[in-house]
Amino acid sequence: MQTSKTHSKQINDIQSLSNFISTCSSNEAIIPDYPLSEIEDSKYTTINVLDLSKIDQVSYYSPSDQVISVGTGITLSNLKSLISKDNLAWPVMATKNEISLFSIINNGYGGCLEHKFGRLSNLILGMTVVLTNGQIVKCGGKVVKNVSGYDLSKIFIGTHSCFGIIVEATLRLYARQKYSTTFCLQFSDIKQCMNNIQQLLLSNLPLSCLELTNREYITDFQSEKTVNLTTDSPYIVSIKIEGSNEQITKTRDFLIALLSYKTNLIINIESQFESLFWERMSNHTLSQYGFPITINLTFSKMILLAEKLKTYNKDIIWHACPKQGQFICFVKETELDKTIEALSQISKEIVEPFTIAYQNPLYCIKNIPQSDPNIEKLTGNLKKVFDPKGNLNPFVIL
Repeated sequence: MQTSKTHSKQINDIQSLSNFISTCSSNEAIIPDYPLSEIEDSKYTTINVLDLSKIDQVSYYSPSDQVISVGTGITLSNLKSLISKDNLAWPVMATKNEISLFSIINNGYGGCLEHKFGRLSNLILGMTVVLTNGQIVKCGGKVVKNVSGYDLSKIFIGTHSCFGIIVEATLRLYARQKYSTTFCLQFSDIKQCMNNIQQLLLSNLPLSCLELTNREYITDFQSEKTVNLTTDSPYIVSIKIEGSNEQITKTRDFLIALLSYKTNLIINIESQFESLFWERMSNHTLSQYGFPITINLTFSKMILLAEKLKTYNKDIIWHACPKQGQFICFVKETELDKTIEALSQISKEIVEPFTIAYQNPLYCIKNIPQSDPNIEKLTGNLKKVFDPKGNLNPFVIL
């Protein structure tokens, strides 16, 4: 084993990426989008970190069909500026607007708007991918009705470029809502909190986002003055409503009744802070809170998980999307291994085999406790088919 030095490789177009990848030897690793300087004890002599920022051209755009095909080097902010002129939006949230489309698809997380629009894969109709042999492959189509049969694009979303480099994506757009507002609801009792979330999920309110967090996660927002908590309640439910002014008023009335007219438990986020609030809430990556661990499990088990985690680490910070069944907690590097072990034990205690995905200083590792071993075998076989030389992001374990 040796210490591998990394080199930044600027990619100017799709064909030059194809040529570069196809000539890489088996002792060269290709890592898109990860700012690593060096890796110790690696079998690779060279680690090429790809810069795809110049692959940002629009090849197809139809505002009437609400579809755009664009290079994945484009930033989220530039994409928003481009389509907002036609009152369209791609319903994805990220902690930073300067994040690239590639990074979003690579990580496979669309932020808090997944409550309304579902997983990121629902917003991607097709893509162009460069495989490890240099072959350029197109998956899916440009309109929903043309996406039929096996949709290979789902294999590449959220798999950290283990199977191929996504260079262009066809995105499903939506009409941009004119009005929106955000409320935070404060709960001291977890049972009441869960019951009210159930009522919100069953309501016909135009909810775009619904997130459950512990107080510690929101407390840090107060330093930015995005939110001012009015009680010491340990549980916070944050919701975003998009629609007409009439719908927003109706939603507020519903919330007041839901909380037995205790209006001090409802906080309305000021409009100038709303975007920042949800960008922070959509955090799914390494941050000042520590390393993220994402657990996929049923809504009914989320609070049980949170309570049990507190016995292992009382300072743990977390937020969850009940509808999507995602629970994200953040831990310091020194607590990472201990927390992963604790989660494996908790999985057995609550009798639910959930999926764990976590990021440490060098790896994004996905582990599936108590699951069918055939799943891991399948991902291993896919890796051999799409990347036989093992060049693409080899430090990721799926």
